[in-house]
Amino acid sequence: MKPKSRVLLATFYLFCCYAFIFVARDVVLFLRDRNLLRLTVAVIGVLALAGLYKTIISQWRVSRKLAVQLVLGIGVFYGCALYYMERPEERFHYIQYGLLSPLIIYTAHGFSKKLSSLSYGLLAVLSMVLGAGDEVIQSFVPSRVFEWKDVFFNVSAAALGMFFYFLVRYFAKKESKKR
Repeated sequence: MKPKSRVLLATFYLFCCYAFIFVARDVVLFLRDRNLLRLTVAVIGVLALAGLYKTIISQWRVSRKLAVQLVLGIGVFYGCALYYMERPEERFHYIQYGLLSPLIIYTAHGFSKKLSSLSYGLLAVLSMVLGAGDEVIQSFVPSRVFEWKDVFFNVSAAALGMFFYFLVRYFAKKESKKR
């Protein structure tokens, strides 16, 4: 994908994340009233993991076995983290910002295949600032509130997404050396 297309994809994704803030409460209540909330969160999680699997196979060119192991490991970790979250909105945000940091790295790699440690650090900070920005925007929405706990969830999800990116990269390089 060309660099400009990657920027458009990341921008569109972030726009969708921020736009969801204004309707999140209504969507959650609608789904909860119809007993579809848990199913919806599960489907979104499974779709995210399926996308991750496809990306690992196509972008990293690793074996299917390793891709399945990585996706299952990440899925179990995220599942455990989501289980302990009280509100469904927190679960959505954890998935959203967990996907954002790898997407930002993917966008940056469109401009340079080799990034420095400083670049990765700045991308991590950017991901975390965007996650915290979500809560700042919520403080201006009448039906939503700013909570430090949610800032922590968003920032930790972005950091976790970055960690999983490096974990996948590590195992992909390790496997490629074996070939």
